[in-house]
Amino acid sequence: MTRESPTVYGGELSTPSPTEEDLQGYTGEIQALIGDRDVLDLVHLPVMTQRETLAALQIGNSIIPATYITGSSLFPVLVCSAVKLSILHGHGATSPFSYACYGFLVCNILRDVENGVKFGQLALTVANQLDIKAVKPEPLATVGLFILHRQFLAQDTLNLPKEGYKIALEVGNLDFAGRSAYTFCINAFWGGQPLTTLERETYGYYHALKQLHQQATADYCWIYWRSILNLMEGRKHPSILTENDDQPETLLPKLLAAHDLFGLYFFYLYKLMLAYLFGQLEVAQRYSTELKTHFIGGVGTMGEPAFYFYDSLLALAQFNGSVEQQARLLERVAHNLTHLKDHWAQYAPMNHQHKVDLIEAEKYRVLGQSAAALEAYERAIAGAKEHNYVQEEALACECAARFYRAWGKEKIAAVYMQEAYYSYSRWGAKAKTEQLEARYPDLLHPILQPKIPSFNALDTLATLSVGSFNPPSSSPSSSSSSINTVLDFVAILKAAQALSSNIELESLLNQLTRIILQHSGGDRCLLLLSTPETGWQLRAIATPEETELCNLALNDGAQMPLELIQYVQNTQHPVVIDDLKTDLPIWGDYLLEKQPKSILCLPLVNQTQLIGIVYLENRLASGVFSSDHLLILNFLCTQAAISLENARLYQTTQTALTNLQEAQLQIIQSEKMASLGNLVAGVAHEINNPLGFLQGSIQNTKDYMQDLLEHLDLYEQHYGDGGRVIAVHHQEIELDFIREDLPQLLQAMQGAIDRIGSISKSLRTFSRGDTHEKISADLHAGLDSTLLILKYRLKANVKRPAIQVLRNYGDIPPVNCFLGQLNQVFMNLIANAIDALDEASVGRSFGYLETNPNQITIQTQVQGKQVMITIGDNGLGMSAETQDHIFEQGFTTKAVGKGTGLGLAIAQQIIIEKHGGTLNMTSKPGQGTIFIIRLPI
Repeated sequence: MTRESPTVYGGELSTPSPTEEDLQGYTGEIQALIGDRDVLDLVHLPVMTQRETLAALQIGNSIIPATYITGSSLFPVLVCSAVKLSILHGHGATSPFSYACYGFLVCNILRDVENGVKFGQLALTVANQLDIKAVKPEPLATVGLFILHRQFLAQDTLNLPKEGYKIALEVGNLDFAGRSAYTFCINAFWGGQPLTTLERETYGYYHALKQLHQQATADYCWIYWRSILNLMEGRKHPSILTENDDQPETLLPKLLAAHDLFGLYFFYLYKLMLAYLFGQLEVAQRYSTELKTHFIGGVGTMGEPAFYFYDSLLALAQFNGSVEQQARLLERVAHNLTHLKDHWAQYAPMNHQHKVDLIEAEKYRVLGQSAAALEAYERAIAGAKEHNYVQEEALACECAARFYRAWGKEKIAAVYMQEAYYSYSRWGAKAKTEQLEARYPDLLHPILQPKIPSFNALDTLATLSVGSFNPPSSSPSSSSSSINTVLDFVAILKAAQALSSNIELESLLNQLTRIILQHSGGDRCLLLLSTPETGWQLRAIATPEETELCNLALNDGAQMPLELIQYVQNTQHPVVIDDLKTDLPIWGDYLLEKQPKSILCLPLVNQTQLIGIVYLENRLASGVFSSDHLLILNFLCTQAAISLENARLYQTTQTALTNLQEAQLQIIQSEKMASLGNLVAGVAHEINNPLGFLQGSIQNTKDYMQDLLEHLDLYEQHYGDGGRVIAVHHQEIELDFIREDLPQLLQAMQGAIDRIGSISKSLRTFSRGDTHEKISADLHAGLDSTLLILKYRLKANVKRPAIQVLRNYGDIPPVNCFLGQLNQVFMNLIANAIDALDEASVGRSFGYLETNPNQITIQTQVQGKQVMITIGDNGLGMSAETQDHIFEQGFTTKAVGKGTGLGLAIAQQIIIEKHGGTLNMTSKPGQGTIFIIRLPI
């Protein structure tokens, strides 16, 4: 390596403390190796085979995580060396992790976010390409924590750490199972996920990591979980991360002793956020100061822009000191804004622009620029709302309310404060709504009064539900208002309304499993249905990441708890189990292997008839399916049973309608073919009668004329010219010319008769549609006969020159087919092409069309085990909207009376259903249309 670059892999480290110049040199060498290639082109590198290099990479990569957490200068050195080796020698098993770490460096050292994200994408692609499950957790966690949110919506990155966690557990990589877990917790919290759901998930990860003896990463998850609880539960000191206000914080000494910069960064970041939100500004300032000493630990994560955001809001909230102090605060805000704008919002405005807008609104507020402030508040609120950052929407509304109140506009302030209250409530921050109730009762009075103590949403759900399950009544809420319960009730009713409005079965199955999973607290949902036609089947499997629709019979013990499902089938009673503590006869392979902590199995009953079963589980936490959850799910399942029955009836009706339409189309097609075939066959028959007469007569005429000429020859031989009168007549009729021309004339007449015979044969070929079995046929003959019939439409007329037909016939074998029906398809496609060219000719001069002729191109060729026929024109083409409907029955672009909308639908049915082929179409506006037929040989 040059530049005295590090030789970590395979030698001694020559630069123990690389400078910024050194790092620029290392990255410059990597860029030189890449050259003109795009970063993503590196995916085509070969697989690394050198054992020594592979071993060196593996050793170096094993210590990369430790160097990052402790802020060691070895981190960039190790990463750059690994990437160089991968580019020089190909992809090794640990290359994806190296690419992911280098993407982090490119984003944060070179400030090249676009290429940094590409390295992250390269890491994921190569990991999938290598298809080695054991190496996937590292790049998945790293790309999720540091990279993808730099350009993509944070909520959309959550599947990466979840997948990484799952794979890490499967392969036994417990270290990166923990890293994947805390990556999800960080991105989900700062990405605005609902706290009620996130609290369960975060605690589940914390509890699981403790059981796996991954104490360091479990501690991280505890920080996040405890912070969420502080937002959900009222605390005397909301920024203190302990079980209660009187306990000392025991985690901090551990983090300090381990020099854990990552843990310290997020420990102080969450405390800063909590202290600011609950108005503890002096405490928040201490946390901000401490955080800055450990800043390197959070660089590149979602926590970095979160610091710029809350530190700026904190500085502006303290803007009431001396002129010098105010200048320092504004300088601090300007520094934060520079980083937040240039390095974050510029590349991912959906995640950060509303943060910038709120900081600027607060800055305008303290500077007395009211007009600019109110516009910035509106931008911040709208941006947060658009991208589902509900917590920052709530904060922006709260800041706007305080701004308007200080301005003396109480009514406007009340509107914004109420919106802040609703948004915090949707987020699940009950402690924050209680703080607003206590601090701004006058502004919140309209939505908090009058209270309706008799209203209990869960009791209402119980009365709306149908079934034998009666869970215990929930304990009364300790909140001073029923706003959260009401909002939950509204959300549940909306979910039920969404189910009731969906009658398309596939869509309903997807929607139903997602809604049930969302309102249950489970992490896996199975939906089983019973129909007279199929019996019991597993129809949907849902997790928080995805929903998979399926049709599996109840014989797969690896996918579902068969014994439990059969028990609910027989009893039609719901079953709730925690920690597998039950005496019911439901034990089987699935439960013994998976060991879920919480289990719920509910019957779906419609008018006393069991039509389905819902199975829910949570593999990480017990006690998830509380009585409140069961009431909600029982209500939703009641609605689901009705909706599923309606969907089944709708599907049956749609199937019948589809069968009817297909039968109608078949009848129309048969009638059209029979009618056209009979017409053409009749014409051919009528031609054949005089044609047969002419064929026989021309031969007789030739014989007769031959006899007469021979007779004249004999006469002249024996009697000379026969006298002057005969000689004169001989000259008058030009007998010598007649003798020479008459055979040629008769031959020309024979050619015309043969041509008529060819036409008749082509007509009979086209009309051969009454066969009940396929025959081996020459498709070229069918195409030619179709062109012959349409020849009159191809000729020139007063509006345009003749349409040119370009035939490019390949060497194709005979095809086993219903040739008459294929001829009908050819007729429809070529006639449509002529219509399109006639339409394209409107408004164009004759001279232009002669220079730029209308053309129909017909091409045939063999592709694999198929014959491909293309029929194209150079007309006006079709819009994308027209292309989407072109094969639909009844759809036509022609004027009223000129088209039925059945031609292409029939053509598609003939090709697909009758011949097992395909009929596709491509079209570009202004360039024409091509229909492509593929038929099996």
